[in-house]
Amino acid sequence: MERWGVAEPELIEAFGHVRDAWMSEDLDGWIGANRFYPGTVDAINFSSRPVYIITTKQTRFAQALLKAAGVSGDKVPVERIFGHGSGSKISTLNKILDMPENAGCHIQFVEDRYETLEGVSLSMLGAPVSLYLATWGYNTERTRKRAERNPLVQTLSLSDFCTKMQ
Repeated sequence: MERWGVAEPELIEAFGHVRDAWMSEDLDGWIGANRFYPGTVDAINFSSRPVYIITTKQTRFAQALLKAAGVSGDKVPVERIFGHGSGSKISTLNKILDMPENAGCHIQFVEDRYETLEGVSLSMLGAPVSLYLATWGYNTERTRKRAERNPLVQTLSLSDFCTKMQ
C-alpha cells in the first residue's frame, strides 16, 4: 500500500468492484470459490437461537453467499448481517447486546482470528459474551495453543460449533 500510495479504503473499494464484476460475469464461479465449511449451513438454519453474522466482507457479499448456500433469509435477515463498514466487531457486539430483543441474552461469539478475540476479550469484560476461536478457520496450530492458554477464550471445533447451534 505504501509503495503504490494506496490507502486501505481505496483497496477495499477496488476489491468490492472486482467482486461485483466477478459476480455479474460468473456468479456460480464466485460462489464456488467461497464455500461454507461442512455442516455450518445446516447449523445456522436449524439454530434454536437468533444468528448474527459479523464479517469483514461487505454486507452484500455476505448476503449473496448466505443465500446461495441455502441459509434461510428468515434465519439471518439482512438486518442481522454486519459487514464491512458496520463498525468494529466490539462495537457491533455492543449494538447486538443493546437491541431490545436481546435483553438478557448471552452471546456466543465465534471468530477464526485470535487477535480479534484478544481485543474483544478485554473490551467486553463483564459482558454476557462467550468467546470462541474457530479451530477450523483462519489460524495456525501455534495460534490455537495461544488461545488455549487464554482463560477468556475457548477453542471450538467444527463439530462442536454445529452442536452448539442447536
